[in-house]
Amino acid sequence: MGPPSSENKDFVVKDLLLSNSSSWNLATIRLHLPQYEKRILKIKPSDFRMADELSWLPVKSGVYSTKSGYVIAKLHAVTAPAPPFRWLQCVWRVKTSPKLKTFLWKIKNRALPVEETLATQGIIVDPTCKRCGAAENELHFLLQCPFAVRVRDRLPVTHKPSATDPTTIPQLLQDCCRMINLPPTGMASTPLYPWVFWNLWTCRNQLLFEGKDYTSKEVADKACSDAKAWHVAQEALTQQKREVKLTKPCPSTISPASLTCFVDAAWDNSTGCSGLGWVLKDNSNTTLFQNSRIQRFVSSALVAEALALKAALQDAASSGIKELNCHSDSKNLISLINGNGNSVDLQGILHDIRVESSSSPG
Repeated sequence: MGPPSSENKDFVVKDLLLSNSSSWNLATIRLHLPQYEKRILKIKPSDFRMADELSWLPVKSGVYSTKSGYVIAKLHAVTAPAPPFRWLQCVWRVKTSPKLKTFLWKIKNRALPVEETLATQGIIVDPTCKRCGAAENELHFLLQCPFAVRVRDRLPVTHKPSATDPTTIPQLLQDCCRMINLPPTGMASTPLYPWVFWNLWTCRNQLLFEGKDYTSKEVADKACSDAKAWHVAQEALTQQKREVKLTKPCPSTISPASLTCFVDAAWDNSTGCSGLGWVLKDNSNTTLFQNSRIQRFVSSALVAEALALKAALQDAASSGIKELNCHSDSKNLISLINGNGNSVDLQGILHDIRVESSSSPG
């Protein structure tokens, strides 16, 4: 509360824990950080002295990604945010190859080295289009250049954008989503425009760097051919996955000699209290023992489910059980454990579960 004192100015987390324990020292917390008492008590440290790790707090996994960093940077940008752009519909969920999704992202973010962009960055270039002499930017070579217009006129699609409308790249990408392939293409759901944009870009580069020139018909035909080849390949891959799924053998049953433990938890959001419960049965479905526990200062239902599993493993280990099959109705928890995933709220608990699990073959 207030500025740090000479006593606590160099405090670290372990100074708030009881000596040689993973439990919080309530007296110390109430002396130095009383306003954060409940938040601190909801953090569950590891019982097995888990090594310190760096965590990226804005995401649940604690793992930094450029995507999450980009989002945070945009949220704290000084300039006014741009008008809403439908990224999923116009870029990331477009039914096309991953390479072309990245290409669409570059178009939207003006990340292509067109002449006008290079000139604004201080690179000495001729900022004009090599085909028509107009200023070359993304919107020009994709939409407004007479060569691009001729290529677009040859496409067997409806609702084509005109050379004068749209007037921005975001509008262009959103308008292209309305284009519909006509029957001669043989593609009902695979959009053609990403392949057209890609071929306009590659033929522009070949003209600029190699002196190779292509007709509008050649570019349009190549775009249709590339799109059709990708479409056929995806249909074949989908069919292959269906066949593999149909022929996939059923998973092996649990060993009849093993014991089974069922765990569950209930959590009250208003109080932060949770009830943990577990029951152990043998292969004849006979209950060997069951137990329950009340846990305070729990931050979420997922944390409660993880604490229930940890308590069950500790209970089984103290009873001398070396092999155990555990079942939980929390899909997220099972996915984190089986996939060796992580979560900021669960770091210590997951570490303890893995340590308990690795101490026996089961």
